Amino acid sequence: MARLVLAGDIGGTKTNLAIYAVGDGGRPSAVREASFASREYAGLEDVLAAFLRPGAERVTTAAFGIAGPVFENVVVTTNLPWVVEADRIASALGGARVRLLNDLEATAYGALFLPPAELHV
Repeated sequence: MARLVLAGDIGGTKTNLAIYAVGDGGRPSAVREASFASREYAGLEDVLAAFLRPGAERVTTAAFGIAGPVFENVVVTTNLPWVVEADRIASALGGARVRLLNDLEATAYGALFLPPAELHV
């Protein structure tokens, strides 16, 4: 049975969210995704409430790349009046494991999975 993983790119202009199914082979496949105007929401919890369908998908793990420094699983966003706390997000997701990363760190990790044809110097 596939695990559902929530991934997000949180920025001052927009928040991109996606749910991926990860099967036994470890290869993710997109379930659905959406983009939200960040400034229209009071915080990430509100964006997640708009994205997640009640009773539909139950994510077990979530990771978010966020514009701002991550300190002790908390981010005070650089371009938004948000404070994002991993514990609060985990609670909003029903106990899912949550990882917060600086957006540049998230980009670096993502580059590790690009095929050689996608890399340009």
